[in-house]
This record gives sequence, structure tokens and C-alpha cells, in this order.
Amino acid sequence: MDGRKSILEDSIEKIAQILNAKVEKEKTHWIIPLSSKYRYFDQFNREYKACFSKRKNGVIVRVIPSKIEKRLNLKDEKKEFIVRDGKIYRTTDIEIIIEFIKNFFSKRNYNVDISPAKKTIGIKHHWIKAIIKEGSHRGDIEIVRTIPYWKVVLRDEDPKKPFFCTPFHQYIFHILPELEIGKSIEEILIDYQESEIATTSVSPISMLRRAIYGFKSPNLRAFYSEEGLFPEVKHRIRLCVFANLGFGIANASVFVRVAEKLKGNAWYTIAVGALAFARAPAESYYMRKSLGLTEHLPSTSLQKFIDSQEFKRIYESKEIKSWRNFERALTEIFRKRENFAVDMENYMRIKENIYKAVEEKDYQKVSLLLKDNLKLDESELNSLKIFINNLLPFNKEKIVEDLRDKVKKLSERNILKPGSDVILEKYLKEIFSHNLLRYSCNKAFKLFHDRLKQEERTPTKQEIHQLIRDCKRNIIPFRIFDILLFFSLYIVGYTATFFPNLPDLAIPIYYLFYGASAHIITAALNRFSSQVGLQYLYRQLENAPTIRSAADVWNEFNSHIMRLWAVFSSLGLMLGVMGKILSSITGNFSRYFVEGIALLFYIQGFREWFLYYEKLEKKSKMEE
Repeated sequence: MDGRKSILEDSIEKIAQILNAKVEKEKTHWIIPLSSKYRYFDQFNREYKACFSKRKNGVIVRVIPSKIEKRLNLKDEKKEFIVRDGKIYRTTDIEIIIEFIKNFFSKRNYNVDISPAKKTIGIKHHWIKAIIKEGSHRGDIEIVRTIPYWKVVLRDEDPKKPFFCTPFHQYIFHILPELEIGKSIEEILIDYQESEIATTSVSPISMLRRAIYGFKSPNLRAFYSEEGLFPEVKHRIRLCVFANLGFGIANASVFVRVAEKLKGNAWYTIAVGALAFARAPAESYYMRKSLGLTEHLPSTSLQKFIDSQEFKRIYESKEIKSWRNFERALTEIFRKRENFAVDMENYMRIKENIYKAVEEKDYQKVSLLLKDNLKLDESELNSLKIFINNLLPFNKEKIVEDLRDKVKKLSERNILKPGSDVILEKYLKEIFSHNLLRYSCNKAFKLFHDRLKQEERTPTKQEIHQLIRDCKRNIIPFRIFDILLFFSLYIVGYTATFFPNLPDLAIPIYYLFYGASAHIITAALNRFSSQVGLQYLYRQLENAPTIRSAADVWNEFNSHIMRLWAVFSSLGLMLGVMGKILSSITGNFSRYFVEGIALLFYIQGFREWFLYYEKLEKKSKMEE
């Protein structure tokens, strides 16, 4: 007992040292004779309470502020620390989150003040609302305690007139539940994103829209969101939704009509089709796992660095954000006109003059330049007024210097080609710095990202060999499961034939299991094998001198695979039916014969898959 007590007291002493306080121990007597309890407090009259926690796997020390401290500092939150394995952690609370948000915006040249506004405690989470301010600009912060992290949502008070965010966007932060003492406040961040309010709202319509378009994924947002590379791809997503929904409804309805005509219990097999729903979560899960297989490749490392807070803070700075918001609003006006490209070209021609006017803080001149050169009317100028007044000059030299430091780090991590740091440094000084005043800020940074990706080194043969090996290892369990599932068809078929007392319910239960398992296996095989196809085969096609277009070859190859599937799956169905038709003539021999052939074909297919990966592994290893 004394040993446990000394551990608790040592933990209290450690926390007091962190808070620059000295703990005193005061004995308090209880009603039970000869029993006692100690109270621990410091010179500020803060009380310390410690206990062991299995859930936290350590000692929890809570520091309760004094009544005077609550009144003077307006604090009613106790601080909680965890002593675990010789390290000390601070449990995340509102004070730490507010400190993080202030640090986040200070790194982007904002000078914000944050004040908590309202707090509620619900059954499932702890919800707090706060207000962020800089000058006359205000924003709302929602802080929600979820499991296993904190979620912070920050948006401007009026999304149409933003200052902290992009128009109609909001920041979403995921915060760790604890921070190791001595580490930077930035390390408490798990991830963050700036997303459209419409796609991140908790309303049922927004949640459905986010699920359909897959906008939870930053890759898909970058691909076909409104700010993405190809917003037009959203029409293909809608095609997939409407066509499959219509086909599924019609197919199910007609099938039920036919089943009713045939009587019996044939209708239950429609449930197998409904189990295609199992494919959706399986696709999401195995997509994430397959992405993990490429973490060691340079393309993934480069994208992670570009998406890092260290890199993003440059173009999320207050100065660049003011220009991005202004240019976004201006672009929306141009989109409503007939000559979008001409208007953008005219703006790029006068941007340097606009920038000089902003440096002189002559915002009236900015409005005149826009009116005279871009033919904006009064209503259009009024809609831009808030954005014009927020425009700030930026330090080109500082931006170039920061980006040059990031390029050096990429080069040190062996992500870029040899000598790329010199090439990119020249690009930043001679081209990028001029692009900031020649193009929109978004386009200038996009051109730099494109240039950065051009200097990305190609994966080494050793990295490709590791990718193929890892994909093979991940696929093997599903190939084995696939064969066992194939064998189960024989088991249920022969059981149905030779066991007449088999309960009718057993058949639909089996087909439900079979349908769900088949969809899960297909999702896993497709996601893992696609990494080898795209990262190795497609790249080799692009570099092959005998191939005119890798995209054409890849498209033709996939088309050929689908033709083979259509022909031979139909042929297999016909052979299976023929076995039944001829069974009366052959004395059931034809049924056993076609089933035996089917088993041999399936095993041969498994052997071909094994040889495919085995030879790819050898080929990639020989090329090292």
C-alpha cells in the first residue's frame, strides 16, 4: 500500500514541478479510528488529486484551481495530467484547444482573440461554442468532445464575406485527446481540412451528398469537387447512382413477379442481390488498406508533404488568403459572363497594377481598375467590396524563401530527382515570384505543385518489388477464402440433393452468406491488385518505346478482360445447364462431369494468379 501511495505522491510532485509550484501535504482525519487521508495543495491553493487508471494505463493527476483563481482568471476547468512510462501527458481540454487555434492562425500571420461563449454537456459528448475575432472580423468555433478525439469546426460569421476561411468553407480539425509535455502544441493535431460547408453540414441532405460523392476523401475532393481538377466527373457519379438505382428497382420488381408465377420459395434469392450493399463498406475499408501499401513510394511521400500543415500554412497565410478569396469572388462573376477566358486574361494583365494599389492602401484605385478594365457594374463592385478592403500585400521574397526551405527538405528525404533542388530554386526565383503577380494565387501555387511533381523521382525497382510482394501477401488470404467459398457451392449443392430433410431455411441463409462474402472478396482483390496495375504495369507502359499511348493500351486491356468475362461466364452457365439437360440421357454422369471440370478450371485459375505475381516479383527483382 505504501508503494502505491509513494507512486501517487511522486506523480503529484512531477506535475507541481511542471506548474512551477511546491506541493504541501496536509493530514485530514476521518470518522474511522486510526485511518487518515492527505490533502495535497500548493502555494496558490490549488488542490492535487491522484489515482491509478487502467484505461489510461498510468496515474491521473487532477489539478483543481482555487476559488480565487476561478474568479480572477475566469477559469472553472481543472487540469488533468497522465504519468505513464516515465512520460507526462496533458489531457486535452478547452484551454489547450484554444491555444492550438491561436497558434494555428498566428503561423498564418493572423492576430486572433478567442473567447468561449457557451457550453453544454450531452449524453454522448461535451459541446462548447467559442468566438474568434480579429479587428471587426468574427467567426464561430464549435468544439465537440467525441471518441477517440476532439473535433473543432471553425467558420466565418458570414460565409459569404469570409476572412478566416474561403467563401462558403470551414476548417475542421481533429485533435488528439492528450499531448506529451515538452512537445510543440502543433503536435496535438491529427489532421485538418478546409471543406465546403454544404458538404460537411450535419443535415441529412448534406450527409447523403457527401457520401455519394465521396468528399470525405481529400483525393476525391481534389479530383472532382468544385475546386478540383475535373468537376465534370460528378456527372459520371450521378450516372452511376441513377442508372444502378433504376436497374436494381426494375430487376427486383420483375424478378418478384416471375417468382410469384413460378410459386415456391424462389423469391428469397433476391436478397442475394441486396447484399451488394456489403460491397460499399468493404470498398472503403480495403481502399484505405491498399493506399497504405504505397506509403513508401515517392509520389505518396510527396503528396503527404504537400498536404502537411508545414507546407499548407504558406498559402493559407492571411495575405495569400485575402487574394484567394478576392480572386474566387471575381471568378464567380466572370463565370456568369459569356467570355470567361477573356475576362480572366484581362484580370491577369492588370493584377500587378492592382497589387501596387494595395501596397499603397489605395482601395478606391483598385475599384477603378476593375471597373475600367473588366467592365464591372456597380452591383458587381459592391459584391467585391468586402474582399477588396481585405486585400493585403504579401512578401514575395519571404514566400519564395519558405518554399525553398521546403524543397530542400524534400530533397534531403530523397523524394526528388538528383539536382532537382537547384532547378526548383531557380524556378521559384525566376518564375514563381512573377506568377504571383501574373496569375491568380491559386494558379500560381498549382503551377508550382505541378513543377514539383515533375521533379519527383521515379520509384526504385526495390520499392516496386516491395509493393508487389506486399500486394501478394494481402491478396493470398482472400484467394484462399475465395476457393473455400467455391467449395461451399459443392457442399450446399450435394447436401440439397442427398439430404431431402434439409430445412428450407438453410438454403437462403447460405446464399445470404455467399452473397456477402463474394462482394467482400471482390472488393479486396480489386483494390489490392489495382495498386500493382497502376503503380507498376501502367508506369512501364508509359515508358515503353513501342507503346504510343499508355492510356489507350490500358483502356483496351480492361475492355478485353470484360469481354472475356462476358463470354466465358456465359459459356460456363450454358455448360452447367447442359449438364442438367443431358443428365436423363447420361444417367447423371454429365452433371458430375461438368462440375468436375469446373473444379479443375477454378484451381487452374488460382494457379495462374499465383504464377502472375510470382513472375512479376522475379521480374522486378531482376531489374534491380
